[in-house]
Amino acid sequence: MTHGRSPGIERLAPELARAIGAVLREERRAKRLRQAQLSDVIGIVPTTVSRIERGRECPTLPMFVLLASGVCVPAPTLLERAVNHASVKLALLEILQAARPPPNRR
Repeated sequence: MTHGRSPGIERLAPELARAIGAVLREERRAKRLRQAQLSDVIGIVPTTVSRIERGRECPTLPMFVLLASGVCVPAPTLLERAVNHASVKLALLEILQAARPPPNRR
């Protein structure tokens, strides 16, 4: 455990970062934008877009909103798609199962 967070949360964070990156990449490509073009539109360096798309970096909320606007998708829609990614659902399920109290044995 790190900094008082549960192991489930430790597993969820990288899965969510990868899912956000995958959804962002999918939207960027659907709009036929290169990473450099997206980065120019929102004012960041292309390597940041690359790291986010590969799941190596999870964007801050303001950065996430900028990225979503850069691919012309509402931020809540982009986030919903990322949260609905199978790997994120699995990590959430594991967290919920770990948090479930043990059954009463009489």
